Amino acid sequence: EVPPEAWSRTPLLFYATAGMRLVSEADRRLVMGWVQGAIDEMTPFLSHASWTEAVVGEREALFDWLTVNSALRLPFLPE
Repeated sequence: EVPPEAWSRTPLLFYATAGMRLVSEADRRLVMGWVQGAIDEMTPFLSHASWTEAVVGEREALFDWLTVNSALRLPFLPE
């Protein structure tokens, strides 16, 4: 949990996954611009346009792995 006094220094990144990669480049830019605008207007967190993107499959798989292991409270690295 991030304390409210740290929100303006806390980065917020938005990564779209497989479905967004199927959308045309023009539509993807439009959607990502809308998302970035919503983040800027509706949250106090630190954000930048380059932090809003559609990730490639390998990077998506890494985030999936981290999420599952975190949810299961498994160590990320072998002991």
